Amino acid sequence: MQLAQSTHPNAVQLQLHKVFRRRGVAMVLRHVMHHVDTPLLQKTHGKWSLPPLVGGLDNTILLTTTGARSGKPRHSPLLAHPADDGGIVVIGTNFGRSRHPGWYYNIRAYPVVDVTYGGETQRFIAREANSAERNRYWARASAECSGYTWYARHTGSRKIPIIVLTPIEMGKQR
Repeated sequence: MQLAQSTHPNAVQLQLHKVFRRRGVAMVLRHVMHHVDTPLLQKTHGKWSLPPLVGGLDNTILLTTTGARSGKPRHSPLLAHPADDGGIVVIGTNFGRSRHPGWYYNIRAYPVVDVTYGGETQRFIAREANSAERNRYWARASAECSGYTWYARHTGSRKIPIIVLTPIEMGKQR
């Protein structure tokens, strides 16, 4: 699975980024966005998502984890970034909240996940980025999306998790 080359938001989309970062707007988005984006990604097999359409942010994936407590499939639309080894990086900003996102706890309990993107679904193994990777991926992601810096300022003392997803070889199962 190859993520698309990042494009830069246009002038209108950059202005929308400023609106999206307002505390009240961010609060609404964190409660509403996944209710719209998850079904859209599911119905289009990862081909269509709101962030690229509205914000010019490419590479929205649908991450499917296993619920840490429920054991049921849980779907999370996330902005993804290419990893150095051909994998995928996701960042647990949780819209600037003081707690980690639910998908992070699911990954810690069950690190085998599915990613749907661009019409295909592939299985990955998840792990937290080491210190060097963390610094490198954070710098890249922040340069690509200014929202990450804003979220980091609003999370309090929480260290935002950076997760590396590495493709599992064909034939290996959960």
